Amino acid sequence: MSSAPDLSGLTEEEQAELLALSEAEYSHSPLADFIRQHCPNEPPLPHLSPLISLIERARRGERVRACLHMPPRHSKTTTILRGLVWYLMSAQADTCAYATYSGEVGWEKSGMARNFALQVGLRLAADSKAKNLWKTPAGGGMYGTGVGGPLTGRGVDGLMIVDDPFANPEEAMSPVIREKVWKWFNGVVYTRLQKRASVIVVHTRWHPDDLIGRLLKKNAE
Repeated sequence: MSSAPDLSGLTEEEQAELLALSEAEYSHSPLADFIRQHCPNEPPLPHLSPLISLIERARRGERVRACLHMPPRHSKTTTILRGLVWYLMSAQADTCAYATYSGEVGWEKSGMARNFALQVGLRLAADSKAKNLWKTPAGGGMYGTGVGGPLTGRGVDGLMIVDDPFANPEEAMSPVIREKVWKWFNGVVYTRLQKRASVIVVHTRWHPDDLIGRLLKKNAE
């Protein structure tokens, strides 16, 4: 039987980092297996495999820049939130972010991820458990926001996911809102990404000039 690590002589910060690394060694498993283990009644469906693969690639250290689209009510948001928690289970010093069409909804989803993190045993910093920003003892954590809203001042060095930047087809059809989303993505999201960070954009395609459409066009230029 292995013994617990000797933490004597270490500062509180060093102890937290060592414990995070120790927990990561024993908690890291493929994302699909992690979801099956903790959510046996909601196993990941085959159409979610591309999304799961992108999150896993980001966690392995690949600098992911990806767009993915699928229809509403296909469990993508639930999978994203569980994927962010899975990511942080083994990368507790990283800062991740989740953004959607409104700050209120972004905070709500971040709070759901926080609750799931506690459910699966991810320890949180005692002084940082708010819905919009919660942290691990190792200094990482997750930030929730909305289109037009800010991101954490320290930036994102882990995984940034933009999920449904348009609330509905009417918003996607609006040139004004499409331009607002585009300016926010370039002026806020991209300026907060650290060098090794990954960003995944996921949403339903309602208009050819939506966020994914513009990103694909820019990439092709």
